[in-house]
Amino acid sequence: MKKLLVFLLAMSILLGMTGLVSAAAPDRGSAVVIYQPVEGKIGAGDQLVIDRLTSLGFKVTPVIDADCKTADAASAAIVFIGESCSSGNIKGKFAASATPIFCCEMAAWEDIGYGSQVSVTVSKVPVKLSGDNEIVKGMSTKSFDLFKSDQTAIFINKETVTKDAVLIGEFEGHYAISAYDKGAELIDGSRAPARRASGFIYGQTAVEFTDATWELFEAVVNWLSPPPVIETTTAAPAKSAAAAAAPVPQTFDAVSGALALAVLSGTVLATRKKLSK
Repeated sequence: MKKLLVFLLAMSILLGMTGLVSAAAPDRGSAVVIYQPVEGKIGAGDQLVIDRLTSLGFKVTPVIDADCKTADAASAAIVFIGESCSSGNIKGKFAASATPIFCCEMAAWEDIGYGSQVSVTVSKVPVKLSGDNEIVKGMSTKSFDLFKSDQTAIFINKETVTKDAVLIGEFEGHYAISAYDKGAELIDGSRAPARRASGFIYGQTAVEFTDATWELFEAVVNWLSPPPVIETTTAAPAKSAAAAAAPVPQTFDAVSGALALAVLSGTVLATRKKLSK
């Protein structure tokens, strides 16, 4: 009997934890991460990007750049192109994609319509955010270092973007990110078929991101592919007088069920102890 009670108590706790975890990261669809292996495996920085996208609720599909194809983006909610990729494996495949793209491979920027790159190597790469655009308005800080140590970053050359580009993260007149909304004019005169953003990651430097940098990364991802809106309250249906007088059944969820089973288990154990005296 004691084993049964312990089992019920453990199951109740597990149910409660499962309910809390599932609510933390709603399903946001597929994220395709295109990368080039480092010594035969996913590089440490690319893996951190994959882990972060997973934590945001995406089901991540890593694709080696040499194997990527246009169809990879067709059913995805977002495509992330790592700087580890060879641009020759990317060009011509995603320029017309109607899927949001976050591209850090600077040699592919012009093909996708962003502009040209500028290399920046400076102590920790400090940036300042300005403007009230959707990406930066929720940031907790507007001035921070991109990296924990001296790193090379790839910035967008502001002289090469269009008037529709939103420039984010200024350092010495250049910017860490250029963002184009759907329908914005790209550098070839065409219109962006979906939201797009360039990124500043060089190689595997995501391993040196500061907390604020990861916050910026998430802000860009959430702008490119907004999280689903979850209704937290619902309007109560109108009740008749008879229904109002009747007892109202209580909603049973994972957490309340866990508490109820825990209390029941404790009560039974206490009763058994009294009877054994």
